[in-house]
Amino acid sequence: MSSIEEKNTKSSIKDANKVIDGNPPHAYKKANSFFENKLGTLSVYDIIISTLIITIFPYYLLNMSDLSFTRDVNTQEAKLLDLINHYKKNEFILSFTGPYTCYILSHLFAYNLRYVSLVFGTGILLNIYLILRRSNIDLVFSTIPIITIGHLPLFQELSSEISVDPIFIYFLTLVIFFWNTLRIQNIYATFKIARLSFVLSILIGLLMSTKFIGFMTWLWIMIISVLQFWNLISDVTLSTGRIIKVTMAKFSFLFTIPLIVFNVMEYEQLRSWKIDSPEYSQYMSSVFQTYLRGVEQVPTTVNYGAVIRIRHLNSLGGYLTSHNETYPGGSRDQLITVSDIEDTEWNKWILEPSERSDINEDINESHHVVLRHKVTGKLLRVSSAKPPISEQEYDKEVSCTGDSEYAGNRDEYWRLETTKLHEPLRNNLKIQLRNIGQNCQLLSHDIRLTSEWGKNEQEVLCVEPATQQFSTWEVIVVEQSPLKKDTKFESFGIDKSTLSIADKDSWKLIIEVLRRQFRYDYFVKNYKLKDMKITQWPFILNDNPFIIHCWFSSIVAIAVYIGWVSIQCIKINPWDDDSENNKLSTPSTLIFNETTFECFIGWLLHYIIFSKAKHDNLGLVAYLPSYIFGEILFGYLIYSLYNWKHVTLTVWVVYLSILVYRVRM
Repeated sequence: MSSIEEKNTKSSIKDANKVIDGNPPHAYKKANSFFENKLGTLSVYDIIISTLIITIFPYYLLNMSDLSFTRDVNTQEAKLLDLINHYKKNEFILSFTGPYTCYILSHLFAYNLRYVSLVFGTGILLNIYLILRRSNIDLVFSTIPIITIGHLPLFQELSSEISVDPIFIYFLTLVIFFWNTLRIQNIYATFKIARLSFVLSILIGLLMSTKFIGFMTWLWIMIISVLQFWNLISDVTLSTGRIIKVTMAKFSFLFTIPLIVFNVMEYEQLRSWKIDSPEYSQYMSSVFQTYLRGVEQVPTTVNYGAVIRIRHLNSLGGYLTSHNETYPGGSRDQLITVSDIEDTEWNKWILEPSERSDINEDINESHHVVLRHKVTGKLLRVSSAKPPISEQEYDKEVSCTGDSEYAGNRDEYWRLETTKLHEPLRNNLKIQLRNIGQNCQLLSHDIRLTSEWGKNEQEVLCVEPATQQFSTWEVIVVEQSPLKKDTKFESFGIDKSTLSIADKDSWKLIIEVLRRQFRYDYFVKNYKLKDMKITQWPFILNDNPFIIHCWFSSIVAIAVYIGWVSIQCIKINPWDDDSENNKLSTPSTLIFNETTFECFIGWLLHYIIFSKAKHDNLGLVAYLPSYIFGEILFGYLIYSLYNWKHVTLTVWVVYLSILVYRVRM
C-alpha cells in the first residue's frame, strides 16, 4: 500500500470515529455520536459476569463471612420494625424515612428481611457493573469497583441486616444506570427516549419516597439534564423540530413525574393513617390532630375560668409547662419550660381576670389576665432575673410564684395580643403574650435546660423586642368555664372522609408531615446524640491495606479528578488556535469527560447536604450515596490510566505505597 493510500485509510477511520465536527471557533459535538459509535453496548460476556455477580456475593455472605442472618435485632433494626408494624396497622407515626420504604417492607414482612437486604445489596453490585459497561468501560475494569464495594465491611453489614439503605442505594444505582442508558440512545428514536425517560422519572420518584436525600439525586439529574440539553442545541445539524421532540420526550418527564410520584406516595400514606398514636400525634398541629382523632366541637369564645393549654407554634410539641421544681438560681421560683408532652396536667392553665370582672365577658387583648397553673395554683410571672441558660442582660426569667390564694400584681399580669385589635379570645387563636410589669413578650427557642434540674426541656424567657417566629403561641381550650351557661360551639378540624387528592387541605397536611418529620428527627431523636463528623466520613483507615483501599479509593478518585480538571484549566489558551488545542475528541474521551463530571457532581451534592444538618448524630452509612459515586468515578479513572500506558505503572506503585504507609503509621 502506498503512503498516499495509507494516509487516506487513516483519515477515513478518523472521520468515522470523530464526535466533534466543524472548524474552530464553530466546532460542535455531534448529538448522536455515542449511538453511531456503538458505545456502551452489552454483549453475551456481560450476561456471564452478571450471573457471577449475583451468585458469588450472596454465596460469600451466606457461607464464608462471619455475618449471621439469624442474629438478634439491634437498635436500628428494632426502630425499623416498629415503623413497619405501625404502617401495617395503619397507625400514625413520624418516620425517619419515606413512605415507599414502608410500603415495600410491609409487603415483605412475612420473610426474613435480612435476606431482602441481601437481594438489594446484590442488585447494587450488578447495577454498578452495568453502569460502568454503559459508560464504555472494559469488562475487566468494570469488575474492580464491584470487588471493592463488595469487600467493604460496611456494605456487607448493610446487606445482612434489616435496613432502609440497601433499598435506597439500589434505586440510586438503578437511576444512574438508566441515565447512562439514555445517554447512548439514538437521538432520532423519540419513542424509545420517551419510554426510558418515563421509567427513569418513576425511579427517581420512588427514590425520593424511599429516603428524602433522594431529592438531591433529582437535583443531580436536573443539573446534568440541563448540561446535556446545552450539548444538544449546539449540534447545528439538528432541526428545531427534532430538538423540541427530544426535549419534550426526555426532560418534560424528568422535571415533573418524580414530584408527582412523591406526592402520590405521601398522599397514600396520609390516607392510610386510620388510628391515632398519641406519642407521635402530640407533635402535630391541632388541625392535624383532628384529622386523626375526628372533628372537634369547640367554643366560639373563651371566657374566664376556662382551662387552656398554651402551645408554642415554632416548637415541635411546644406546650407551656410548669414543674414542681425550682430554678437553681435567679428568682428560685417554680420552673417554667416548653415540653413536648401533650397529655399531662402540668401544662394546663386557668384563665383568670387580673381584677374583678364579669365571668361571662369575652376576653380580648384590651384585658389584663393572669394564668394560674392548675396543678400547683401558682401564677405565671416575669422577674428581672436573668434566664438560667441564655443569661443575657436584656432577657428576663419566666417562672411561677405565689399559691392558690395569691391574686398577683403587674409582674403576673398578661395581655393576649392578637392580629386584630379587640378580637375575642377563641380556641386555636394565635397570640403573643405580653407581660405588663416587665413590658416584654413571652418566647421560647431551641435552647434546652439541663437534665439535672430542667428535664432537657426548652427554655422559656421574656424579651423585648421579641422575634414573632419565637413569640407566637396558640390557645387550646381543654375545659370551658363551668360558670358559662350559654356557651356556643362550632366545628373545628378536617374531616378525613371528605378529603381528596385535589383538596388543598391534603397538601397542607402533607407539608406539615414533612416539616414535622425533620423537626422530630432533630428535637426528639438526635438533639443530644453525636456520631462521627461528616468531615471524617471519607477518611476511614484500617489495619488491612485492602480495606483501606475499599474505602479510601472513593475519595482518592475525587481528589485525582479535581487535580486533573485543574491541570486542564491551566492548559487552556483561548488565543491559541493551533491543531493541538482544537484536535478532534474520540468517543471514549468525550464519554469519559461527561461521566466523570457527572460522578463528581453526584458525589458533591449527596455529601454537602449533610453539612446543613442541625445535629451531629449522622452515621457513616449516610456517606454511602457519595461513596458509590466516588467508586464509579474510580472505575472510570483506572480505565483511563490503563489507556494512558506510559504512567500507569508509576501511578499504581505510588497509590499502593501510600496504602501500605498509612497502615504502618
